Amino acid sequence: MIGDEVMKESTKYRRKSPIVEVIQWKGDNKEEVCVFCPEIYFYNGKGKLGGADLVMDDFVVKAKYGFYLCSPEHFNEQYERI
Repeated sequence: MIGDEVMKESTKYRRKSPIVEVIQWKGDNKEEVCVFCPEIYFYNGKGKLGGADLVMDDFVVKAKYGFYLCSPEHFNEQYERI
């Protein structure tokens, strides 16, 4: 049920994504990534956010409830530039 409407058959919906800020890890922009996301740390040349490894070309996404990493494939499926 959506609001007061009773659904009697399947219906397709598009997810409403909030507007997010992002930076892409390119391997040579460590300073910019760290300024954008102070939660990322680097140890022995590898980046980490929480328990996740930062992989080349990953997007660091700043959303309403914090930061997360997103692969380029998933990012391009879910987001469009505005």
